[in-house]
Amino acid sequence: TLGTCIASLLGIAQVCIQGCMFYITFVLYMTFFPEQNKYESEDEGVSEEGADGERESEEDGTAAGWTSEARSLLRRSGGQRRATVEWQTALWVMGAVVTHASICMVMSVLLVTVVGPYAGPTRTWASLLGLFSLCLTCMQFLPQISKTWRSGVVGALSIPMMLMQTPGGFLFAYSIAVRPGVNWSSWISTFMAATLQGVLLSICLVFDAREKREHAAMGAVGQRSGETGEPADQPLGE
Repeated sequence: TLGTCIASLLGIAQVCIQGCMFYITFVLYMTFFPEQNKYESEDEGVSEEGADGERESEEDGTAAGWTSEARSLLRRSGGQRRATVEWQTALWVMGAVVTHASICMVMSVLLVTVVGPYAGPTRTWASLLGLFSLCLTCMQFLPQISKTWRSGVVGALSIPMMLMQTPGGFLFAYSIAVRPGVNWSSWISTFMAATLQGVLLSICLVFDAREKREHAAMGAVGQRSGETGEPADQPLGE
């Protein structure tokens, strides 16, 4: 029927929009990755050479200019700089994303055009993509959950964003699951992503509340010390 057709198209549109938003976010992340966090300091030999030249140029008062020029020449001459772990990880993830997207696109197009969209191999491929997406979802959230738990701070994570995205993820998974003829592999990754994001949101809410209590306690101590004229780090009775 017309309603079933529209519902199926809306499901496809939802998945496509979600995928596009992911790729746009990833491209922006790679584009605006902080330049100072990409590479560590120059090689020891180059650093020693720069230090010697700086000591020599200090005699005529041109140390700063010489050092800046030397570093500029080093970059133009292709001097080797060691990439940081964060930048190496970002490059590795970028390669994995490009490889994964290319393989999925080529295989999907071949199966749909050669075998047919409703054939057994095509459905098996779709189920495998769902399982693979589930694995990638766990790989995406588990390191962030572990890092946030060990650090004990919210950091750059946006609590309002997660407050909207977590229930939205469950609704998204439900809207896909209730469609007729939908395989469980189509919605399980979205459901798992919402679940793991809910765990991350709960951790962030606990840490955020603890941080606010600590700031409130520090403010109260500072206010009492201002009223009594005593230092904030000493008991009031001393």
